[in-house]
Amino acid sequence: MRNTIVVGGLVALSLALGGAAWAQSKCDARVTTALARKVRCELKTFAAAQEAGSVVNTSRLSGCEATFARKCEKAQAKGGCQAQASSCPELEITADAAVDALRGTPVQTASKCDGAVTRAVGKKVSCKLRVHAAAQETGGAVNPAKLTKCEGNFTAACAKAQSKGDCQAQTSSCAAFEATADAAIDVLGGATTTTSTTTTSTTTSTCPV
Repeated sequence: MRNTIVVGGLVALSLALGGAAWAQSKCDARVTTALARKVRCELKTFAAAQEAGSVVNTSRLSGCEATFARKCEKAQAKGGCQAQASSCPELEITADAAVDALRGTPVQTASKCDGAVTRAVGKKVSCKLRVHAAAQETGGAVNPAKLTKCEGNFTAACAKAQSKGDCQAQTSSCAAFEATADAAIDVLGGATTTTSTTTTSTTTSTCPV
């Protein structure tokens, strides 16, 4: 079964990364790790603004972007990328769309709940992408136990955050956040094709002909 997933302007044709096996590529691994770091860095910056009820620190966002650009370009300069063959600017656009889908509606009212959920979802995306990067580094299947651990940590952290009861930007259920995060992971891990769209978030399933 192939899923068509819309994530904040991205359509991902996903092949269920949970069972993915990767060809060995240090380039892919380093790019995937750079994407994991960028997404978590930016979501932590948005989380800090949500907790303080302030505008986001744009200089910190710029720092996240600069670090990604440097690491991505260094990885791709060595050659050998297979899954992560898009240009670094294209990968950055994809990552930014994922961050936009995961950070919630901009609300400048202090909320520990919002901040904690945003941190948790950033950690989940980073955790799973690093598991895939490890498989890309050595070649082979991803470690399902490590993926399950990423999911368990997110579920616990999200439930704890939402128990505070003051979420305003992050009002979806933890299950909905997890589905959106997993769609973003599919895109960012390099096992999907993406196109631009203005459609709002939805999920449909189609069986191959």
